[in-house]
Amino acid sequence: MEKSSGTLTLVGTPIGNAADLTPRALNALENADIIACEDTRRSLPFLLGRGVKKPLVSYHKHNEKSGAEYLVRLLEEGKNVALVTDAGMPGISDPGERLAVTLCAAEIARVRYAERGISDSIFYDTMSDIGVWTADCRRTGSLIGGLDNTAWLAHHVRLELFKLGRLQFQPIKRPVILNMGLACIWKMRKLPDVCLNVHIPRGGRLDEGACKASFYAAPLFFEKYFGKKYTVCTCLSWLLYPDNKLFMKENSNILKFASMFEITGKRKFNPDAMQYIFGSKTPDFQKIVPSTSLQRSALEYYNSGGSFGLGFGIKNL
Repeated sequence: MEKSSGTLTLVGTPIGNAADLTPRALNALENADIIACEDTRRSLPFLLGRGVKKPLVSYHKHNEKSGAEYLVRLLEEGKNVALVTDAGMPGISDPGERLAVTLCAAEIARVRYAERGISDSIFYDTMSDIGVWTADCRRTGSLIGGLDNTAWLAHHVRLELFKLGRLQFQPIKRPVILNMGLACIWKMRKLPDVCLNVHIPRGGRLDEGACKASFYAAPLFFEKYFGKKYTVCTCLSWLLYPDNKLFMKENSNILKFASMFEITGKRKFNPDAMQYIFGSKTPDFQKIVPSTSLQRSALEYYNSGGSFGLGFGIKNL
């Protein structure tokens, strides 16, 4: 994947005689800003023997998620990265396959963006979510996420999801959610056959003005680049849970965001709010030492018998 001069090059290294390194492979190593190695201890003497003196980082099966996130960040900064193994081709004898496939898929998506005339800025905003989401999964210790979650990544590279300003939008068929009450089901039946599903990526303030700008831009974007008109968007999120108002300040960005929707259903006992507020879906509330006003009020709310949940909302565009 390229941005400016940032390029990922998979470099095959000799399995037997070190002198078998090809001139093209040597050139790639010499032109790299950094070299990602399966084992830096083995790669260092090999590279020095070829006259290559570059910064090295470890990238192997034990740090694949965190290592991939770091390499993607280097590429986004315009760095040239060479990926090598102890011997052989990356992606065959080491864990580089998932990273390479993801980046190749993103590059194919970039071509499809260009074919439709969609700007590079929207492409990079959309694809940057992969790095943000992977980093968040690593930070929280999630066992499912990052480059493992191919279903989520596929939405990005298949042109099924776009980040337009603060929010992400994904065309979907009319949703059917059965466990939020009959009123919610009745409202869903009246929705258009296709809607825009709203996702709220992490990594920034949920500014009211920025969200309104995203809602304004979304229908214009899909009509211009896909020839489709969307009049309604939906959102299923803990941010829309009506009982949030019991422990959040009236002027909080979360409540302002929720007020943009008609909340038609809710479900108790969902861990997403705990993940966001306390950093874990299963926090030990007896050991939590609140460090923010939101944590303090949420902890008091929980200790008084409150519960966290999900809300489903509908918004006309």
